[in-house]
Amino acid sequence: DTPDLSYLSMRKREGAWVQENSVKHKLGVLLEFGKETSVPLMPFASGLGGLVLNTYREIVQYDKDLRGKLLRFIRAMFSEIEDKYNESSIVVFTRNSAKGIDLAYFGEGLIKVFNVLMFVLEFRNKSLAIDEIDAGIHYSRMKDYWKVILQSAWENNVQLFATTHNRECIQYYMEALEELGDEYKEKARSIRLVEHAQTREIISFTSMIGEMKEDFAVGNELR
Repeated sequence: DTPDLSYLSMRKREGAWVQENSVKHKLGVLLEFGKETSVPLMPFASGLGGLVLNTYREIVQYDKDLRGKLLRFIRAMFSEIEDKYNESSIVVFTRNSAKGIDLAYFGEGLIKVFNVLMFVLEFRNKSLAIDEIDAGIHYSRMKDYWKVILQSAWENNVQLFATTHNRECIQYYMEALEELGDEYKEKARSIRLVEHAQTREIISFTSMIGEMKEDFAVGNELR
């Protein structure tokens, strides 16, 4: 019911398969979907809309543990950040300044991280799709960004689908997984959609982390 929330509709046809190298998986098994579902979608260039502010007010504001987790994730990328909420906005403080600044006036990177974390909290124990997940994030922060998002999704039991057209984003995704460890790598997938030249049917090719690294190393297209 919130105006800044969209949904991504997904459908599985009977007998449809996803090719995962030499192993075939039914789409419903691999992605844990039924025949049809709608996944909440965080759109490209999402601003500080009502969902984000409402989630902070209703879920985070008065929960000391959640506030601590939120700040821990944000400080992993922006070490000087503190935060304080009022009724109309989120006011951000730094450790070196007693004067707060509305979050809306900060750079696109901090706003993007905050938005993603709020969406993850809002859709705990569910699936979430994020369009162009790398948008607004400087390449020098990309690996830390991936680690923050993946850890947050893990802790909140969120099945995350993220799109990108950025090869560096994929590289840092794999590097983040390596640093996070085997549990994360076992859950990770890369899904590439290709249009069949004759039938125009969209075909999905799914890779595990090992295959992703091999394809990336030899320059195969993963986007």
